[in-house]
Amino acid sequence: MDSKRDHARVDVRKAVRTAVVHVPSMANLKAWLQYTAHRTMHKPFEVEFLALEGLLTAGDLCFDVGANRGQSIEALKMLSFPVRITAFEPQPNLYRRLARRFWKDLDVLVLPFGASDHPSTTQIYVPYYNGYCFDGLASLQEPGVDEWLRTSIYGFDERKVEVKAMPCQTVRLDDLELGTVAFIKLDIQGSEYAALRGLHETLRRDRPHLMIETPSPEVKAFLAPLGYEQYNYADGRLQRSDDWTLNPFFLT
Repeated sequence: MDSKRDHARVDVRKAVRTAVVHVPSMANLKAWLQYTAHRTMHKPFEVEFLALEGLLTAGDLCFDVGANRGQSIEALKMLSFPVRITAFEPQPNLYRRLARRFWKDLDVLVLPFGASDHPSTTQIYVPYYNGYCFDGLASLQEPGVDEWLRTSIYGFDERKVEVKAMPCQTVRLDDLELGTVAFIKLDIQGSEYAALRGLHETLRRDRPHLMIETPSPEVKAFLAPLGYEQYNYADGRLQRSDDWTLNPFFLT
């Protein structure tokens, strides 16, 4: 029964997504409605953020790598105690929006960089479908950036896909020297390994808690010698597990 409900839920989301892509101007309204609903219910957009109540303390520094439209910033600000947030968003339009939105918040710093193992001036690739921007799929790697769309929209039409390249800068996060880091969220569409390589000194020194949306085998192999093990958040608690799930934690 649960699997049937899950399947139905996915179908509903796919149906809504299919409807929305026919009205590209709905992107900002859709995001605003989602944020308003989550703030009203005081519920983070991803339930895994609830685990941070037992991992962090007031004043801790958190990195939001791949800030997108500010979903994780809002989730961190829902904690029962204040934390400091440094958010990284390389998409120029999203960076400007976040900078305007949080410029008065002394606990939030927004920086216009992507994370990698070397500093560079490069491009970030953003898929569009029928003019609707899927900025959450943006990646520093062009191959496969639009792959998810093919199974996520009813009546998918290849002719309606466009991938736009935008200028962006990448940095090694180790080089920024922003302070002792307690938590890092990584959601950067396939660039996690390079970002972690550029964070090696921070990981070794600060032992921050990590939440990685889709960790690859090479990410897990990189973290293991540093003493990190995977924990999945289920039934209201973190459980040691190597099973695949979205947004697993890696703790030392």
